[in-house]
Amino acid sequence: MYQVFINFIKRFFNIHLTILVVCCLMGSGLCFSVEPIVAQHPVPSIPHAVPDLSVIEEGKHYRKIGPTVLLNKNVQELIAQDPGKIQVIEFFSYACFWCQRLHPIVNAWVEKMPSNVAFHRYPLQFHKQWVPLAKAYYVVKALGRSHELDPVFFKAIHETHINLPDEKLLQTFFAEHGVPEKQFLELYGSFTLNQEVAKANELGNAYEIAESPVLIVNGPSGSYIFSARMVGSEQGVIKVLEFLIEREAKQLPSQ
Repeated sequence: MYQVFINFIKRFFNIHLTILVVCCLMGSGLCFSVEPIVAQHPVPSIPHAVPDLSVIEEGKHYRKIGPTVLLNKNVQELIAQDPGKIQVIEFFSYACFWCQRLHPIVNAWVEKMPSNVAFHRYPLQFHKQWVPLAKAYYVVKALGRSHELDPVFFKAIHETHINLPDEKLLQTFFAEHGVPEKQFLELYGSFTLNQEVAKANELGNAYEIAESPVLIVNGPSGSYIFSARMVGSEQGVIKVLEFLIEREAKQLPSQ
């Protein structure tokens, strides 16, 4: 009886310790890849309601990035693309649950963003399974079908639970959406596309992105980074974004 009791106690604590660890990880609000990707069902930790952002504070709702980031060649090339403009950069992944929620909100903003702003989007590659999805993003972009297919990818992964990081399934998925196998393979394996994927990874590393989705504003006074987790909601992201753009626009050279 004593041994039975000891075994019960061991099993009890093992089970509850596992639950505690899982809850702590899920409660972090960070979207990191855990195999299999299609099994991710994060518990929402970012409220739906827009928080009080009547006062937007550096260090709380956003933070300034140190100037050493400008030493990176890829960052220098990125900033040089849009002289005289404020850059907004989004880092995301099709595999990220929170990216799916933020995606339509950011897209709606991009459609009416000010003329003095340039927008760029880069896929993150935190995990080896995110690399095929980064390549898929650039295939979609090369096809000129981002507006149509980006939501389809998010839905397939997070609602239909298709394991799209599997390249065979990815090929089939594109075929089902009107992309011939030959065209897909040419784009997916092209030198140009692989350069784009490598560049996106370099930029993510240069900006030290450790969660997703993340937005960066490059302006005359420096670079600023923030996320829905920092701000408190997806809708709040737009408020912080517009706050930084309005502030940086005052320092742009007059046209």
